[in-house]
Amino acid sequence: MRCYKLLLSFFCCLSSQYTLAACNEPPANNVNWSACDKSDDNLKDLSLIRAVLDEINLSGSTLTKINLSNAAMGYSNLSKTTWSNVRATNVHLVGSNLSYSTLKKVRFNGSNFDRANLNQISFENVQVANAQFYNASMKNAHAHNTDFSRSNMEQINLSEADLTGSNLEYVVLTKANLENTKFVDTRLNKAKFIRANLYEADFTNADLRGADFSNADITGAIFTNAKLGNTTWINHKRCRRGSIGECK
Repeated sequence: MRCYKLLLSFFCCLSSQYTLAACNEPPANNVNWSACDKSDDNLKDLSLIRAVLDEINLSGSTLTKINLSNAAMGYSNLSKTTWSNVRATNVHLVGSNLSYSTLKKVRFNGSNFDRANLNQISFENVQVANAQFYNASMKNAHAHNTDFSRSNMEQINLSEADLTGSNLEYVVLTKANLENTKFVDTRLNKAKFIRANLYEADFTNADLRGADFSNADITGAIFTNAKLGNTTWINHKRCRRGSIGECK
């Protein structure tokens, strides 16, 4: 029994030393920084392709000119981070916290944000095409001129978000909470709003041609000058070609 306890203590100590050593490893492709504390750090001009960063704490950090392509960052604390000129294609960010973060000129194409906390995040000239946002929360987000095209945003919470001038063509927003969301000058061709909550959403000047609003709640929604040709309305009626501002 005593021998067993000694062996257990030895392996626990060894594991602790290995974890510490991993967190102190220099930045490199395939590095394993999972569960490491890198908060308030300044990461610049690095290549972290395929890095293992699950559950990492990067809160308050600045990321500049970094390649994070194919990195694993699930369930990580990335709140209040600042991203600039970062390549983060096909990154796994399931369940991560990016709330209150600022992102400029970042490429997130093909990344997975399922169930992530993106509340009050700020996107500027960010590419997030073909991404996954299932059941994510992006309340009060600011996303001007952002490319979300062909992304899956089913059951996302985008209430009070401002998506002015963004591209959401072919995006799936089924059962999404879009209450008071601002879609001004937004491209929404072929977007799916099936059973979505669009209470007082603003679609002024939006391009909604071919979109699907089947069974959606559009109470108080604004469609001033919105293009609605071939749009499927809440009652499954197909709007006529050339419909502007209302489904005819």
